[in-house]
Amino acid sequence: MANSLYPAYVLINYHSVYGTHKMIIPTRAWQPTNITGTMGSYTAWDTTQVDAEVMINALVATFQPFFLSTSAFDDATIYTLTSPTSPALPQRGAALTLPGTGTGTGQAKAAESHYSFRDTAFNLAGITFLDAPVNAGFARKDPAAFSVEDDALKLEFSAVNRAWSSRAGFRPSVLRKITYDMNGKLRREYGMT
Repeated sequence: MANSLYPAYVLINYHSVYGTHKMIIPTRAWQPTNITGTMGSYTAWDTTQVDAEVMINALVATFQPFFLSTSAFDDATIYTLTSPTSPALPQRGAALTLPGTGTGTGQAKAAESHYSFRDTAFNLAGITFLDAPVNAGFARKDPAAFSVEDDALKLEFSAVNRAWSSRAGFRPSVLRKITYDMNGKLRREYGMT
């Protein structure tokens, strides 16, 4: 169903020196069977089985270079839904304790970076970072200007041996652009003028 978190998603809690944030990323159907970790598993887009912890840690590792060392990814919880309109049920969780590794000096406080994808059926999918430094100004970044770190995130989020999904239920496929802005809600929360 379009714009639904059904059948499952991962909620990632993270923080910066300024505040705490949540990131919700849809997935394919979750299975309670452990492979190497304790968070269950997924059937990847290529039909292989992938361990949930391996998948989550691999994606979060591609996020780390975008955040300062004063930020960290704290934990992840897997939620499932029995139907597109049912309430989300927590299934498994684990600590991440993965700090940022970036050294950017650009605006970080209340900054918002959005990675805009198309899935394999041309629906939108995305990943948003809050309080991550914007190092090259707030101009939109197109594919020709993507960094090695941008490409690593793109490859991990769209990999066929993973189970990340768009809200429409298809595999994220093409990273179209990266946009940067100041988040109005955070500006108010942080008392910025």
